Amino acid sequence: MNESVVNFDCHSDRLIGILHQPLGAQNKIGVVIVVGGPQYRVGSHRQFTIMARAFAAAGYPTLRFDYRGMGDSEGEFKGFEYIDDDIKSAIDALVRESPKIDGVVLWGLCDAASACLIYANQKDERVKGMILANPWVRTASGEAKAYIKHYYLQRVLQRSFWIKLFSGSFKFKKSIFKLLFLAKNSRVHSCGYSLIKNSYIDRMLAGFESSDLMFLFLISDNDLTAKEFIEHTRNCVSWKNTISISKKSSHVLMEKSDHTFSSRDSLNSMVARCIEWIGCLH
Repeated sequence: MNESVVNFDCHSDRLIGILHQPLGAQNKIGVVIVVGGPQYRVGSHRQFTIMARAFAAAGYPTLRFDYRGMGDSEGEFKGFEYIDDDIKSAIDALVRESPKIDGVVLWGLCDAASACLIYANQKDERVKGMILANPWVRTASGEAKAYIKHYYLQRVLQRSFWIKLFSGSFKFKKSIFKLLFLAKNSRVHSCGYSLIKNSYIDRMLAGFESSDLMFLFLISDNDLTAKEFIEHTRNCVSWKNTISISKKSSHVLMEKSDHTFSSRDSLNSMVARCIEWIGCLH
């Protein structure tokens, strides 16, 4: 593959990206990696660099970039909820640099996955699908519910907990106060967030509902953010009636994987899943 720096504009700000071009046969689909975090285009443990090279080696031109206010790009970072224009500019740049492609897949992790779902509201016909890893739907209520169910209930089954308890090193009072605090927060709202209209979570769902795209949800089995998303889609009626039963989405549980697929085995497995899924789009 060939790697090169790409400069492109988003309004009056200059953005920086790295373009990975296949040297051999090129597929008709390109990939734009939207960085979550917030962090810059390399990612944790060079995750996005490794991914982009793998996609390019499989024949998919790939662009990873810094949106405004992050990494080497100019401008002000306003939050993942407001990067529609940055994503559009990155797609423009990939299409310009790879004129043979006729469609784009957006790949996002955590709040970048949320940003991609929000971008679906733009009805960008160049986007053919989205790969969304451990989408961010964090609220005080949702976090509390997930923490109680997936941390405290599992903790009492662990040998280390009982050793700590009987040795006298367990901070009982502090743990009880934290558990009560979480229990109170978990009852804030049945959908896990406040009644604020047009929240970012509402915009995520609206993007999914209004789009004809194909979606691949990658869910790590060792990640609180992923567990919050699963709980949200199961317990909030509006989400349960759409995402969890939709025929346009696939859900893959990534075993032995944490939030950023930090082990090489889990990263390789995730990338292989992505390449297989993208191949089915064309």
